[in-house]
Amino acid sequence: MIAARLAAASLAVAVGFALGDAPRFAPAEGSSLQRTVTTEMNADSTEMHFSVDGKELDASATTGMSMSMREHQKIVMTDRYVKVASGRPVELDRTFDELVRTTHDVQKPPGQGKEKVVDKAEISDLEGATVRFSWNADKKAYDRAFAGKERDEKLISKLREDLDARVFLPQGDAAADPKVGDSWEIDGQAFVMLLSPDKGLQFHVEGKEQKKSDDDVANEMEKNLTGEGKVTYEKVRETDGTRIAVLVIEGKVQSKAKPEDGDMTVSMDIEGRLLWNLSANRLESLDLTGKTKIGLVGDQKMEHGGAQAHTLHMDVRLEGEMHLELSTKAP
Repeated sequence: MIAARLAAASLAVAVGFALGDAPRFAPAEGSSLQRTVTTEMNADSTEMHFSVDGKELDASATTGMSMSMREHQKIVMTDRYVKVASGRPVELDRTFDELVRTTHDVQKPPGQGKEKVVDKAEISDLEGATVRFSWNADKKAYDRAFAGKERDEKLISKLREDLDARVFLPQGDAAADPKVGDSWEIDGQAFVMLLSPDKGLQFHVEGKEQKKSDDDVANEMEKNLTGEGKVTYEKVRETDGTRIAVLVIEGKVQSKAKPEDGDMTVSMDIEGRLLWNLSANRLESLDLTGKTKIGLVGDQKMEHGGAQAHTLHMDVRLEGEMHLELSTKAP
């Protein structure tokens, strides 16, 4: 009898330690978490080819021509986990504290022509708003509604709920008893937050509405995102009494879209690290970097002084980097 009780106690202790090392989403109901998501994108042209009416322009005509793209984005929000079950928020209140995006694009024409610089600062009408996400078991999706001041429901129709990076946690059989050294495969869609962290935030220049074409391209890019990745449970470390699981992330993804008058392709080789708070059962931080290649191909009609229109064909290749850093703080 004593031996049986001791065996049962030993099993309980072992299970406790196993669960303690398993990254799982189960923050305390009623708790809050502020998260800051900053993203940087930079890309510079590596190849530029042009033709007019099917005839390729001589290289001398485009000597010195270049293109560069820069984007900075900062999203600060506070989440309150009203109700949590089955590894997801059942009810979540999200307040958008700060929403800012800036872009800096430069096009340098051939020869000694003056650079064309376009700087743009954008805002979102969701700043200051609180949105409640409610899990709809029948739809297997989240319903969204404003909490407090009423606003246009169209503003929240496409908001992403999962900014906890739950998609990188072990799923299925891998979730049963993950150990340090284990790895699990993830789908390319797991990296959608790096490609489109601002989903549904509808950034626009103050006083102007968001371009529908920009929104369509972003949605198409997300829908067409494919690839694969792997997560490796590297180690568990302790910082100031808090146990942190360290997960190493790698992946290769690609996507495509059809903006006006052309085609766009994007490919990324991604690496990163996710820190999971084992003591609070929630995300601590996420860092992702994607070595990026972008292709832009399209046609434009050209007219000069009422003369016959010509077709300019453009094929531009850019290379650069996308970086996402997500940090959290308990208020």
